[in-house]
Amino acid sequence: MRRILLLALAPLLAIGSTARAQYARVFVAAKSGNDANACNNVATPCQTFAGAVSQAHAGGEVIVLESGGYGGVTIAHAVTIGAPAGVTAFIHPASGNAITINAGASHVVTLRGLTLNGGGANGIEADSVGTLNVESCIITGFFGDGIYMGSPGRLNVTGTDIRSCNFGIHLANGAGLVKAAVDHCHLDGNFTGYEAATTSPGGSTTTATSSTANGSIAVGWTCGDSGSTGKDVLNLESCTGSENGGAGLYGNSGNAQTTAIYSNCVFANNGDSGVFCNTTFQTRGNCTITGNAGGATGGSGTIAPFSGM
Repeated sequence: MRRILLLALAPLLAIGSTARAQYARVFVAAKSGNDANACNNVATPCQTFAGAVSQAHAGGEVIVLESGGYGGVTIAHAVTIGAPAGVTAFIHPASGNAITINAGASHVVTLRGLTLNGGGANGIEADSVGTLNVESCIITGFFGDGIYMGSPGRLNVTGTDIRSCNFGIHLANGAGLVKAAVDHCHLDGNFTGYEAATTSPGGSTTTATSSTANGSIAVGWTCGDSGSTGKDVLNLESCTGSENGGAGLYGNSGNAQTTAIYSNCVFANNGDSGVFCNTTFQTRGNCTITGNAGGATGGSGTIAPFSGM
């Protein structure tokens, strides 16, 4: 009887022995780590982000220990991946996205201090997430977008540089609302710096402060394009959209409620208008708009004044 019981339990014991433990804090080191480790100890780190994330429980943290390449990763639960100052933790994907997020609608994903360089798709693609925080990252050279937000939820981008991508940041959700905040970011030298162009019943609101979208092949800041039907609202405070091939700020949406509201901004030396509007924009009238090949403003929409109160 004892032998029969042990034989019956053997498959269950085998399954249990292969299950990986989940930890609140996981360490990762590109040169000295091994994904087969139990990576909750600084002396036995994982080697890749994929291996480390698989050992981090929901809401856990992946801590980078040394400079190196960490490989692409798909994130399916709440987690923080962070590299400290002085450590270059990079992902240079041979194909696909550097980071793909398919998390839950209430999950918070934070990416801090990472360097994402080159690839055939997107730097960060959020297909499902509650809140995505991108802090102090460098994202360059993606054929797709630096950050692609295809999910409703909250997007917070701070202190981040995005260069040489299609769109620096692209809001393109087709359902729900994206609430985006962009602060002290440089979205320079892309095809378009920033684009909020959602599809109904999706929509977006963005507040960008002290950020730049300069030197784009096309447009600096876009609030709705010719194919968008969602309600997009873009608030710019102390931002610049200069030296772009097209307009500094552009809006052309199929949704009449789409609007950009701007104050203390600079739109200078663009190849088209400083501000091109085919919907309704609002300004405090305290901006610098000069040297634009298409004049200060263009388009068939309305640009109305508003008070700071």
